[in-house]
Amino acid sequence: MPALPPFLEALRARVILADGGMGSEIYDRGVFINRCYDELNLSADGLVRGVHRDYLKAGSELIETNTYGANRVKLAPHGLEGKLLEILRVGAALAREEAGGAAYVAGSMGPLGEGAKKMGLGEDEQQGAYAEVATALAEAGVDLLFLDTFTSVHDLQRAIVACRRATDLPVVASFSFHRGFIMGHTDFMLAPEDV
Repeated sequence: MPALPPFLEALRARVILADGGMGSEIYDRGVFINRCYDELNLSADGLVRGVHRDYLKAGSELIETNTYGANRVKLAPHGLEGKLLEILRVGAALAREEAGGAAYVAGSMGPLGEGAKKMGLGEDEQQGAYAEVATALAEAGVDLLFLDTFTSVHDLQRAIVACRRATDLPVVASFSFHRGFIMGHTDFMLAPEDV
C-alpha cells in the first residue's frame, strides 16, 4: 500500500472523510458517563480499537484518538492526572495501529473546561496544559491535532496558540455554536503569527 501524502497536501486536493464521535460510540457500547473514557485506552483497549475499526470499515479516512478529555484538568477528578502521558501515548498508538497507514490519525484535544478556573489556572498555565497534550500527541506520531467541540472562543484561541507553539503539526479546530453565541463574540481573531 502506498504511503499517504501529508495531511495538508491531501486536504488541498480533496475532501477527507473523518470519523464520528468516540464518546457517543463508547456510550452506545455500554460504558456510562461516570467513567473516564480516556482511561479506557489502558483498561479496555479492545473497546477503543473496535470503535476505530468500525469507523474505518464505514469509510473513514481520518480517525481521532480517544484522548478528548486527556488533559491534567479533566483527569484530576478521576485521580488520573499522573497517567496523562501514558493515556495520550497509548491512545495514539491504538489509533495508529488500527489505521495501519491507510488513514490519517488526528490527536483529539478537548477544552479544559470550567475545571481550569476552579483550579485557579492562569492564562500561561492553561496554555501550558494544552501545549503538554499537543507535544505528547505529536511525539506519539499523530498526523495532525484536532481541537474538538470547543464552546469558548477564548479557550479555543488559547488552545490554537499553544498548539502552534508546541508543534509544527497541522491543527484543525471545531466549534460548537449555540443560540445567542454571536452576541459579544465578534471580536475573536488570531494574529497572523499565531496561525
